[in-house]
Amino acid sequence: MAADRVQRRMAAILAADVVGYSRLIGRDEEGTLATLRAYRQIIDRLIVHHEGRVFGSAGDSVIAEFASPVEALRCATEIQLEIDRQNADLPEPGRLRFRIGINLGDVVVEGDNLMGDGVNVAARLEPLSRPGGICVSEAIYAQARDRLSLDFIDLGEHKVKNIARPVHVYRVPLASEEQVRSPFRGLDVFEFENADLFFGRARAITACTERLEQLAANGKAFLLIYGMSGSGKSSLLRAGLMPSITRPGAVVGISLWRRCLIRPSEGPDAVASLTAGLLREGALPELALELTAAELTQLCRSAPDRALTLIRQALGKAATAAGSVPSQIRLLIAIDQTEELFTTEKEPASREGLVRLLAAFAGSGLVWVIATIRSDFFHRCGEVRGFSALKDGLGSYE
Repeated sequence: MAADRVQRRMAAILAADVVGYSRLIGRDEEGTLATLRAYRQIIDRLIVHHEGRVFGSAGDSVIAEFASPVEALRCATEIQLEIDRQNADLPEPGRLRFRIGINLGDVVVEGDNLMGDGVNVAARLEPLSRPGGICVSEAIYAQARDRLSLDFIDLGEHKVKNIARPVHVYRVPLASEEQVRSPFRGLDVFEFENADLFFGRARAITACTERLEQLAANGKAFLLIYGMSGSGKSSLLRAGLMPSITRPGAVVGISLWRRCLIRPSEGPDAVASLTAGLLREGALPELALELTAAELTQLCRSAPDRALTLIRQALGKAATAAGSVPSQIRLLIAIDQTEELFTTEKEPASREGLVRLLAAFAGSGLVWVIATIRSDFFHRCGEVRGFSALKDGLGSYE
């Protein structure tokens, strides 16, 4: 019977995880993996140096044990500061930041593996820390507060998943921590990357998405959103509709999206603004392999159908490269502040050229178009040939 007894011991557990790992992999898989491998070498070396042992790792996560809680926290501090120094040599999009949680508790030993609440609490503390930061349990705090020259900020008790009792959490402020910025944008527009902070427009997002799906099914995927100045049209477009629609699985039958966001005033004229947007990263940079920006602009002006053929081919290549099929990829074109067609665009021919191009795109089955316009310019759409036909009926949303 003694041989069947569960083996237990006290251990300091360090749990670390990369912040936003899936997003980083999606943006640059090879670069992210190369940086992760380099940073894992740093982490593993420091763990060994502080007499710790890695007993679990999967993807971007690391779990290690230490006999000493003081050494566990000292190791975590050195990891964060060294990673921060390494990040300084990388461009911001390529930087990896870790969150670390540390707990001292009773663990169950199964061979080389450790299990139980002692491990689970460390894993639950990790997401409570800031990027580049550390959170520790009260047991770690009690052991380390008089032995290390570190500050501790009492975050109080937290109820964490699968742990019966609340856990008292302390944050260890470090220079490596990513500073928390206010989520409030004030009068600034919410952008695509602010989607997780954008709230209160769920009904409008759902209504616009459903309407676009219906319009696409009817062969004209164009929606014009209009409202008073300052009513939040730009934020709805950029941080609401664009992230929502292009989320994988959000629209039945579409598994992959490319997106293009422009304002008509960005280029020499409205058509040039759109073609420049089409060539950007995230849209269809593959088009640059076929022709220059000037050539694409001229083609869009003179032969929208031929331009659409090139877009179809580029989307097909993008789908194949992503392991999808051409029938499941779409391009989303978002045009913000369309009133600029009337305030900065002086040539009627250029206005008509853009509308003619958008009509061809929206009727192709490949491209969805969303535009915003101030309500005091809405009536002027009738001045541009073909615009009323695009926006009439379900094509407008207030």
